Amino acid sequence: MTEFTWSTKREGNLGYVHEVRPDGSSQTFEMPAHLVPFWLNARRNYVKFMMAQQGYKKSDPPLDMGYLK
Repeated sequence: MTEFTWSTKREGNLGYVHEVRPDGSSQTFEMPAHLVPFWLNARRNYVKFMMAQQGYKKSDPPLDMGYLK
């Protein structure tokens, strides 16, 4: 695996973001559900910035906020 992946889940008013890192480690972040898309976008931008600092370049897929409908 050579990339970060994120998956999201919502249970009532709680939202979860599960992050899997290139080294295989993972972490789940819990937050109010309405913050999930904003947190995820900020996290993706942070990872993109840090990877660019290390010389890696990759385009992001479009952000899907369809689950908020």
